[in-house]
Amino acid sequence: MDGAGPRGRFESQRLGAAAARADAGSRLRRCRRGNVSAGVERALVASPRPEGAREAWWGRCDVIGGGGVTSLRPHPPCSAAPPRGPAPAARPPPPRAAPPAGPSRPPPRRRPPGLRRRYRPGQRALLEIRKFQKSTNLLISKLPFSRVVREICLMYTRGVDFRWQAMALLALQEAAEAFLVRLLEDSYLCSIHAKRVTLFPKDIQLARRIRGIQEGLG
Repeated sequence: MDGAGPRGRFESQRLGAAAARADAGSRLRRCRRGNVSAGVERALVASPRPEGAREAWWGRCDVIGGGGVTSLRPHPPCSAAPPRGPAPAARPPPPRAAPPAGPSRPPPRRRPPGLRRRYRPGQRALLEIRKFQKSTNLLISKLPFSRVVREICLMYTRGVDFRWQAMALLALQEAAEAFLVRLLEDSYLCSIHAKRVTLFPKDIQLARRIRGIQEGLG
């Protein structure tokens, strides 16, 4: 029994040294794959693995960029067995911060429901002009225009009331509105020529005079 004791210890030391050399060689090959410098390779070969440590305890090689190793950091000790039970629920990712926007504008003020909107001077007129320029509908009501036509007809027929078809009244209204629109356009050009923005009656008279008897209708 006494002779078996030193022999057993010698065998265990020999096996431990062989295991340390084999582990150093494997670490050297792993570090060579990771492009480790020669000085760190020699340090890894010269440093024996601590006895009784687990495989995941000893240092690992951190390769930074395309160069060598900067440090040897020990792994945390491995757990003896995997944790039992259901896996913990994954946490939702944190919400991403909104990108910085430009200068923040104050929210628009809301007017009370019973209060009407106030327009600047001239704003309503421009809105009406754009509205009527986009449409092709008649601007004068049909019933008042038909009354005017019948009244003028009585003046020229000595009190005899003629009957008018709807299409005839519509044709007269189309022609009358086209004539008035063109006359007012020319009259406003005369007011702009006089360096004014207000339409005067003398502008309409000048436009009719320039047009002549036929175009200005006398």
